[in-house]
Amino acid sequence: MMGNFDAKYIHLYERYRALTGEYRGDTASDQRRDSLRLQMHNYLQRLRVTGVAMLLICSGLVSFVVTVGIASAAVVFPCGWLRVCGVLGLFGGLSLVAGAVVLGGVDAVLSRRVLTTELEDFKDVKEESKAIF
Repeated sequence: MMGNFDAKYIHLYERYRALTGEYRGDTASDQRRDSLRLQMHNYLQRLRVTGVAMLLICSGLVSFVVTVGIASAAVVFPCGWLRVCGVLGLFGGLSLVAGAVVLGGVDAVLSRRVLTTELEDFKDVKEESKAIF
């Protein structure tokens, strides 16, 4: 899962850089520059969402590693508070991973908005061809 977010982040960053490079150039029309502005904003949002998702995945992995350590200690030193800490670590890690999955869904929604802005400056494309769903 982490590799998925990592690859997505790299792709988004490269695309963002390409868009900013095209925006800096003088070859784009005003209508295209408007479209580029919208796309750059969207890609920046997606980079932020993916970055937070990666942070959640890493935190979840750390939580799981700590939970394994606590579970091992609970076997050697049986006491109630170690069990409670282990359960909290387990559910905390699961919550962090669930948050990353939700952010992956948010990124999917944001990616659909890019498609509509990419086609805005084409006047000869039918409106129904621009629809995402």
